[in-house]
Amino acid sequence: MVSSCAFALVAILLSAFSLLASGPRIVAAVDFGGAVVLLLQLIWIWRKDRFLFQWIWLLTLMAGIILVAVVFNGIMSAYWLYPTIVYCYFWLDVKKATLFSLVYTLLICAAVVWMEGFSLLLELRILGAALMATGLLYYFALVRDNYIQKLAQGNSAYRNYTEILSGKVERQFEQLKQSEEKFRGIADAARDAVVVLDDEGKLTYWNPAAEHIFGYRSEEALGRDLPQVLVPARYRPDFEKSFAGFRWTGSSPFIGKTTELMAVRKDGSELPVSLSASAFKLNQRWHAVGILRDMTERQLAEAARTQLAAIVESSEVAIIGEDMNGRITSWNLGAENAYGYTAAEMIGQHGSMLVPAERKQEIQVLIEKIKRGELVPRFETIRVKKNNGLIDVSLALSPIRSERGDLVGVSAVVHDVTEIKKSERALKSLNRALKTRSSWDLVLVRAADETRLMEEMCRILVEVGGYRFAWVGFAQHDEGKTVRPVAIYGDGKDFLEGAQLSWADTEQGRRPWGTAIRTGSPQIDHYAASRPVAMTGHAQQLQHGYQSIMALALQHNAEKLGVLVIYASDSEAFPPEEVKLITELGADLSYGITALRTHVAHEKGMERLQKSMESTISAVARMVELRDPYTTGHQQRVAELAVAIGRAMGLPEQTVYGLHLAGIVHDLGKIRIPAEILSKPGKLTKIENEMIRTHPEAGYDILKNVDFLWPIAQTVLQHHERIDGSGYPAGLKGDQILLEAKIIGVADVVEAVASHRPYRPALGLDAALKELTDHRGQLYDPEVVDTCVRLFREKTFRFEEGLEP
Repeated sequence: MVSSCAFALVAILLSAFSLLASGPRIVAAVDFGGAVVLLLQLIWIWRKDRFLFQWIWLLTLMAGIILVAVVFNGIMSAYWLYPTIVYCYFWLDVKKATLFSLVYTLLICAAVVWMEGFSLLLELRILGAALMATGLLYYFALVRDNYIQKLAQGNSAYRNYTEILSGKVERQFEQLKQSEEKFRGIADAARDAVVVLDDEGKLTYWNPAAEHIFGYRSEEALGRDLPQVLVPARYRPDFEKSFAGFRWTGSSPFIGKTTELMAVRKDGSELPVSLSASAFKLNQRWHAVGILRDMTERQLAEAARTQLAAIVESSEVAIIGEDMNGRITSWNLGAENAYGYTAAEMIGQHGSMLVPAERKQEIQVLIEKIKRGELVPRFETIRVKKNNGLIDVSLALSPIRSERGDLVGVSAVVHDVTEIKKSERALKSLNRALKTRSSWDLVLVRAADETRLMEEMCRILVEVGGYRFAWVGFAQHDEGKTVRPVAIYGDGKDFLEGAQLSWADTEQGRRPWGTAIRTGSPQIDHYAASRPVAMTGHAQQLQHGYQSIMALALQHNAEKLGVLVIYASDSEAFPPEEVKLITELGADLSYGITALRTHVAHEKGMERLQKSMESTISAVARMVELRDPYTTGHQQRVAELAVAIGRAMGLPEQTVYGLHLAGIVHDLGKIRIPAEILSKPGKLTKIENEMIRTHPEAGYDILKNVDFLWPIAQTVLQHHERIDGSGYPAGLKGDQILLEAKIIGVADVVEAVASHRPYRPALGLDAALKELTDHRGQLYDPEVVDTCVRLFREKTFRFEEGLEP
């Protein structure tokens, strides 16, 4: 700045001296004015923008040029230099200033030629000076428009940006490093295999999960071709073909998709995997990252689910699925068989259509239990079939949950227990009849008064038998053939008050009691399911709660004594076997009346009682054999052999008779076992076998309340016990087992082994006797075994129906 100003001041002084001295005054004045202008420009630049001082060397050079021009060739500055500088600084248009400079230069050249003549050297000097003036023109234009300042500012911004960028690069490098460490940490911790391969198909990353799944250590896998490591040989050509364009395009049939395929381990074994692959560029080269998940367990689980679904679908047990709104979502073959509806008919329907109107509240109660997490392993109820028929069912309910564990529905396993319920009712009825029979026998033996005998009969029927009402009426042989009640017991004494009872062949006499007396045959009527209640007497009987009635004629030989009438509150009362037993009671009552009337000795009563008891027990035994045709006659044959053994052992005849009775009912408990299990031709399952092993206790439960003169119930309970304690149900040993039970047990084994069974052919007597001798003293009582074997060896016993040895 100082040097530039100094050059300008020198130019001002020299031009002023030239102006005052002799010489061309006009040129001196112009030089003086140009120098002053240059000085003013320098001062303005210093005051306005000191940043331009870094370019001050250029201004200093310009000032020096002006000084040389003034000293050595003042006329040049007068011709072109100072007017151009002044004009270009104050003129706003650079293009116009340039045109002015060129025109001005041409005019100067023309004036020089006109004044001094043509001189090539002079003209070249003028043109050279003009070019320099033009350069100065553009420079001052840049200064005026601040372009120099902007360039300097841009340079400063560039330096700042470089510094910022350098910091960003360092931070980004650090972030990239952290990201890489994070990726490796995540990939190393992943349970799925993570692999990376370059555009040549070579592995560049292999995480620990890949080592575990495929058996290769990282150093064994890295750098190798992926197909050689993971792809089964038969698939490698296809893989290499599909991977061919990846190097150039980054695309492949596997990229951007999840594909299930087969992979191979280091040991050569194959496994199903799920591959999710994506592509990325690194150093201008395509790479692929693949996540491989071992699908072995999933496929096994899917196979198990498929198998389970097939089992459920084909199961004979009804299995039904419902959502939380009660809509049916699944309906298997067992449900079709149980309810009569097809799956197409039921899917989407509300499950309440299967529930009787009076049981609708059950649905919400059961669902609330499931919501609370309670178990519903067994719930017995009634449901409606397609034909509006009712079935007894046992429900086992369990929750259906989504993959997240949310409760989304209920699964119901439905067992049709209609037949079981019928059997239970029949068993209950039979048990009731047996207890009635037992109590009645004692009364009959001890009876000494006819009226007392009939009253006791009615009492026993109500209190022991569980019937609602019972009465006995004598048939009168008057003109109206009336019936006179002589014994009444139970809820309904007022029912007979004022009633016109008759056994004549009239409307009044066609009621059950009148018909029974006239025909001599039992009369059974179920009010709830028979004729309309408007029929005579029905409405009144229903009001008393009577659902069924049985009328039994009392007669001796051809003499019509009267009638025994029994009312029940069960609409399904009086099944065939129960009718048989009650008929025997009626016969006993008739006999008792007749015996008392004719003073028949009690000894004959005992004989009849014994036969009646045996007949009753035989009837019970036949009920079991009806459910198991393969064992028909089994109990009778066991009883025959047990009697033979008992007599051969010298037991009292009374005890032998007790063996006979125990033998013909020893399998009574099988009445509780479904017939399909009893007659199953194949091997029993564990559950079925355990059910079979419950029959001794079931038989004992039926007989325990019957007042026999012999330990029949205990004998039935223990006939499968063994002296070493290996038997059932209690595992009794030695003398803990009744002698009668030991004898029945041996007889049972002989008959069972020698006879045909649904699961095997008959093995013969030799095999049966070998079983006894092989386990003599271990399972079976030695004395009983020896006696039994001797009976067959000496041929002093053989079954009446005969068995092949």
